[in-house]
Amino acid sequence: MPRASSRWLHSGEDGYNGYMKKAGIAELRNHLSRYLDHVRAGGTVTICDRDLPVARIVPVEQIKPRTKEDDESRIARLERKGIIRSHLPPASR
Repeated sequence: MPRASSRWLHSGEDGYNGYMKKAGIAELRNHLSRYLDHVRAGGTVTICDRDLPVARIVPVEQIKPRTKEDDESRIARLERKGIIRSHLPPASR
C-alpha cells in the first residue's frame, strides 16, 4: 500500500483561495519550510497521523502595533479595577 504524500485539498472554508495542504508527520518534518511558506501565503496545512487529521497549521492574524493611547487606556482601566496603583500623586486641581 503506497504511503500518502502531501495533497492539495479543496475546501470552501479553509486556506488560501479555498485550498489547504494535507501532510503526514514524516512529510511535514522533511519539508517544513515548504509548508511554512504555504502558511505565510495564507494557506492552511492539516497534519495527519496515518491519514487521520490530528492538527492544523494556520496563519497568525496580523497584530496591530500598540500605541501610547492603548497603553494609557489599559493602565487607567487596571487602576479603576484596583489591580494596580499609580506611583504618581493625583493631579492637583
